[in-house]
Amino acid sequence: MNKVMETIFARRSCRSYVTDKAVPEDALGAVLEAGRYAPSAMNTQSWRFTAVCGEAALDRLNDAMLARMDPAARDRAAGRA
Repeated sequence: MNKVMETIFARRSCRSYVTDKAVPEDALGAVLEAGRYAPSAMNTQSWRFTAVCGEAALDRLNDAMLARMDPAARDRAAGRA
């Protein structure tokens, strides 16, 4: 089996995250750089990346996003649906 197929078959979705361990800055930089090099349709590169660092900043972002959601979506996001 070739490497592409091995990678596809080995992929998993993670639903549980470690919350008390920060991502090293060099690892975060490498992920962002990989995203920057990802292919895009007709080389439009229409993406934007934002790294939210710090629990307080993440809480403010979460509150702002929840405030802008319609009630049904907000309930689903909060696990109440």
